[in-house]
Amino acid sequence: MQTVRYSKTEYKLDITVIKLRKSRGKILELIRNDSKISVPEIAEIVGLSIKSVEKNIRQLKKEGIIVRTTDTKSGEWIVNE
Repeated sequence: MQTVRYSKTEYKLDITVIKLRKSRGKILELIRNDSKISVPEIAEIVGLSIKSVEKNIRQLKKEGIIVRTTDTKSGEWIVNE
């Protein structure tokens, strides 16, 4: 378990149990911990560009691992387990 702090929120990442690319695993754990986390927040925590995070999220959506409730800023992520 790895703890990452962003602003005033701490995120616990368990990337050892995820059999995805390392960055996708971190992104998935962040979404599990905070369903309303934004792409810029994910990018800063994971250390990737916003474009890279968007590409990884597109792949996770394509694989049916995550779903966005709406396309607006008020939406939430749902992780299909």
